[in-house]
Amino acid sequence: MQPKKEDNMDDQTNSNRYGYQEKRKSRGGASGGIYGLAFLGAVFYYLHHATTFVAGLIGILKAIVWPAILVYYVMDYLKM
Repeated sequence: MQPKKEDNMDDQTNSNRYGYQEKRKSRGGASGGIYGLAFLGAVFYYLHHATTFVAGLIGILKAIVWPAILVYYVMDYLKM
């Protein structure tokens, strides 16, 4: 059974039953932007303190995972 034409959705628009196109709204909040700024800050910090190319690569990897490490130590401190 094929879905009706109204049921097919694009990534950008949503067709209602009258044929009008409505834009979808993102509800991600600001947390992605905050994480992005923190990631860039960590990358700049680790690259600034790197003395070799390998240390720079390790710094980039540290910048990716530092939020998980931070949460781990906070939960360990709070005995959760």
